[in-house]
Amino acid sequence: MTAQRFVPTNPHADVLMTADVAVAGWRSLQEPEQRRDWFQKLYQQAAHLDRRYRLALRTGWWEDEIQVELLATLGAWVGMFDYANWADPEAKARLLFQLQSVREIVRGGAQQFDPDRDHEAFERHLLDQRQCEAPSHVP
Repeated sequence: MTAQRFVPTNPHADVLMTADVAVAGWRSLQEPEQRRDWFQKLYQQAAHLDRRYRLALRTGWWEDEIQVELLATLGAWVGMFDYANWADPEAKARLLFQLQSVREIVRGGAQQFDPDRDHEAFERHLLDQRQCEAPSHVP
């Protein structure tokens, strides 16, 4: 079976979630579609952060609650600098110094995260473990 290429639903896949969306977390979202959307955005964000900061994410990071929360929080933190015009060089330096700690937390796992290859496993996890409904396809 050939893995399908991961195609972000958001045309601006490199745009990170804003702090109010990312930090709020998925547990407070009542509708399965909302949870699915939150996780899809996090997946896009994780792929972006992995490339940008060379995090060395591993396949299955979405199964670990700490990694999910850490990536959502890191995305919000980065988003404050990139999209909220938060100009604080000292805080940006603190973020960069924390990246080694982030890398240590996301280190576990046998395979390097590959957004294209891993998307199918991620989708199964959303259905089986996160009570997220598959998108309905309307012709």
